[in-house]
Amino acid sequence: MAKEQPKIDAAGKAVTAAEAAHKTAVANVDSAKAAATKAVTNAKDARAKATTMKAAHDKAAAAKRAPIQAILAAIEKAKAQSAAAKTNSDKALSAINAEVSTASTIFSSADKTAKTAEAAAAAAKAAMDKYTADLAKQKTDLAARQKAQATAKTALDGLIAAKQKPAEAKLAEMSKVAAAAPVAKAAADKALAGVNAEVKAALMAFLAAEMAAQAAETAAAKDAKLKADAAAKRKAADTAKATLDALSAGKQKTARAAVAKADAIAAAAPVNKANAEKALAAVKAEVAKADAAHKAAIKAVTDTQAAITANTENLTKATADHKTKAGTATTQRAAANASKTALDNVIAQKQKPAQAAQAAAAATTTELTAAATAGAAVMAQVNAEITEAAKAMTAADAAAKNAETAATAATANIIKMTEAATAAVTMVENAKKGMTAAQAAMAKKAAELQAPAESNVATMKTAVTTATTAHANVEKDHTSRMEQLTATIAEQGKLAATKTAEATKLADELAKEEARINELKSTYEKLKTAAKGEPTKTASAK
Repeated sequence: MAKEQPKIDAAGKAVTAAEAAHKTAVANVDSAKAAATKAVTNAKDARAKATTMKAAHDKAAAAKRAPIQAILAAIEKAKAQSAAAKTNSDKALSAINAEVSTASTIFSSADKTAKTAEAAAAAAKAAMDKYTADLAKQKTDLAARQKAQATAKTALDGLIAAKQKPAEAKLAEMSKVAAAAPVAKAAADKALAGVNAEVKAALMAFLAAEMAAQAAETAAAKDAKLKADAAAKRKAADTAKATLDALSAGKQKTARAAVAKADAIAAAAPVNKANAEKALAAVKAEVAKADAAHKAAIKAVTDTQAAITANTENLTKATADHKTKAGTATTQRAAANASKTALDNVIAQKQKPAQAAQAAAAATTTELTAAATAGAAVMAQVNAEITEAAKAMTAADAAAKNAETAATAATANIIKMTEAATAAVTMVENAKKGMTAAQAAMAKKAAELQAPAESNVATMKTAVTTATTAHANVEKDHTSRMEQLTATIAEQGKLAATKTAEATKLADELAKEEARINELKSTYEKLKTAAKGEPTKTASAK
């Protein structure tokens, strides 16, 4: 209900505003008609005035332009004549330029040919000079390489004489010694075997004499009659011993020394031979290197001599080639100079005078162009004055156009104002219809809202009662749960205290048990030490 009332009030205001707009639109139509009548009259007067001013202006402009137009026509005629003269001079100059171009082409061709010949002569000269320089260098190189060859030959001969031959002689000697060493060793071994046999026989003789002497001396000790025999046998034993000692110190020692020497020679001979072979191989390598250097030096000398021979032939050919090409270059340059002189004569005697004539024609054209420019400036001034004079005519024409536009606009405005008045009538009718519809809608809304509102009030009262009861139940349940939670916390606290006491008691018992274990370990260690360090009574008795 309260929401519909503003709509009704707004509809009433819309009706009032639409009626006021309609009155205003009718007044505007009347004003537009009066303004249109006045604007049409003003437009006709302004157009008549503009037409009169244009006729007077056109007549005055034609009178002012006539003299300068005649002058400009004369200048244009003179420019045409000058252009014809320039065309003729251009043709003459074109023919002369063609002649100059032909002479220039001839000179360019001759100059190019001469330059080509000169370049060829210069290249031939450079080649000749290079061969000359190369030949001088090659001769210097030949002398150095011949000296290097002689040095290499001296070094090779010196190596052969000072190292290779002595090394070969030493190897021959070592080979002879190595071949003789087994024979000498066999002979020494055989001689030692013979001496050893003598020593063995002497030893056996000595042993027999010694045993006989000892037996005789034993018997003589018992029987004095046997002393002479014992003395003779002792003498015989001493003689045998002297013989044995002489053999050992003399022949056997000498034979053993000979065998040792033969063994040493036999052992050293292959080593000495190998060393001699190795030394000879090293010397031969050195000789081979020196020989290679000598051969390379010989080749370098031979190559240089061949290069000198070839370069001498090339120099002879290059000298002849340069002489030929230098003569050709001289001939070609003379021809080029002659064609240049002919070109210069054509330019000086024909082209330059023709160019001067063309320049004079161009100067005349320039002067006529300047005169035309000056005439154009005068014409521009006249046109400016005419344009200035035309401003009043243009203004009158613009004023007439503005008046005509205003008349057209005023006529169109009557139509617009009429359409606006018609639209205002429609707005009034629509506003009244809107107000009637709003009032009907308000009455209908009131009927629709009253019954549901009463039903909603009853429903809301029931909901409030239900909510109050539910709230009381929630409060009661919350209180019960809090009491139960408090009792549970107290009971868990007592249980935790009991568990703590039990844990403390268990820890004390574990500490006591650990002390007992440590005491037992200490006793065991003492028993072990006693068992290792002190003997038992049984062991002591044994």
